[in-house]
Amino acid sequence: TSARQLAFTKNEVELSFTGIEKAVSLVVLKLSSCHVRSLEGIGKASNKLRELHLAFNQFSGTIPAEIFELDQVQLLFLNGNNFSGKMPTQLAKLSSLTRLELYDNRFT
Repeated sequence: TSARQLAFTKNEVELSFTGIEKAVSLVVLKLSSCHVRSLEGIGKASNKLRELHLAFNQFSGTIPAEIFELDQVQLLFLNGNNFSGKMPTQLAKLSSLTRLELYDNRFT
């Protein structure tokens, strides 16, 4: 697809990231408050993806390793979920980040 921005914020959408690698022009993906539960497959997103909004969903446990494959992302919003455990050291892999929001989780 040639879409550069997709915004589903505040919609209860059932989705999977299967095939996201086909969205080769995708720069901004807004899925905040969409009741998303799994990030499986997100690591295959195009290296053009710069903004990923995943705030206020239903994630729990540790931040999935696939997030750290998105090394071109500049803005990453993971706040308002139920992530827990220690702050992942893999965040250092996201060297392009200019803004990271992690508040309202349960990190130790």
